[in-house]
Amino acid sequence: MTEQGIHPVAIQRASIRGIEDLREAVKGGELSATQLQQGPLNGALIHAAIGQSRISIGEFSQGIRVRGYLSQNAVTLGMLLSAEAEVLQWNKDTRAGDVVTFPDGGEEDGCFLGASSYMTITLPVNTLLRTAASHETLASESLWLKPAVYSPSPAIKAAVRHRINVCRSMLDRHGSELSANAARLIEAELLNCYLTSMSELHAFEGDVLRRDSLQIIRATEDILAEMDPVPVDVHQLCNKLQVGRRTLHRAFKSVLAIGPIAYLRLNRLALARCRLSDASPAATSVTRIALDHGFWELGRFSVVYRKLFGELPSTTLEREPPTTLQFERHHQLSTALTQCRLSEGI
Repeated sequence: MTEQGIHPVAIQRASIRGIEDLREAVKGGELSATQLQQGPLNGALIHAAIGQSRISIGEFSQGIRVRGYLSQNAVTLGMLLSAEAEVLQWNKDTRAGDVVTFPDGGEEDGCFLGASSYMTITLPVNTLLRTAASHETLASESLWLKPAVYSPSPAIKAAVRHRINVCRSMLDRHGSELSANAARLIEAELLNCYLTSMSELHAFEGDVLRRDSLQIIRATEDILAEMDPVPVDVHQLCNKLQVGRRTLHRAFKSVLAIGPIAYLRLNRLALARCRLSDASPAATSVTRIALDHGFWELGRFSVVYRKLFGELPSTTLEREPPTTLQFERHHQLSTALTQCRLSEGI
């Protein structure tokens, strides 16, 4: 705090220019993404810190498969704000307006089959429990120990999404100008939006997963991570998973709408792009990285890479790494509190 009554709000903004920019799509998380559709992957990220809460707002233009871990010692509540195609969380159908809960150190396991946008709020468990105590059905600590998808009625979805979008707009436009009171109001309003929705909903718990298609895909991803950077083929996968090719194909088609061969190629392209994005042209080359990831026909690699990501691999390698994101620290404005009243028009 710099002066009496000031509660610093930190705003962090970034453009999404490829899958490598989604590694921290939720602040504090460690995520990996595979692009599932052709074309440049564009979008934007905003991270805001208000007190002990971390808020992430994101939008992206292409379908992706994302997996990884979220914050330790905190619970994350998320809402899908928009989706142009099917979205699955832990193989559960998730639609715009649904609430997704991630426990302390919980895993994200999502398939976004088209352009989507979202907002999350991450906060300490004890802070969440204090606020949830006013919602009788949400007061039990055991409720927050497992992931879940909550799907409200259309009327509740519309009301809550409107309120969340108001908060989103205020953070986007005035994040660096909000007073301490305004910041706390937004933090409380967002949390109350999620909890109010959840108290009305039926949950589909993400820990009731059978050994089904999603588990085959998860096991595949674990094998790919373990073997990285050595390329893996379908025959090796079937042996390691102890499933037949038909079962493997059916699993990928049912969840990701593509076959395992196509997915393995997309995964290798994703790893190659991350390597190119992080590397220096003086230290490596497109050829070296392509070969390291199992692309033996270099001309074909460039064609496929450009078709998927919208640019040549050499362009990715030569681009300057993004500079450290600038943090905007707010200053107190005498009119800020009145400007950000969330109750007006809601």
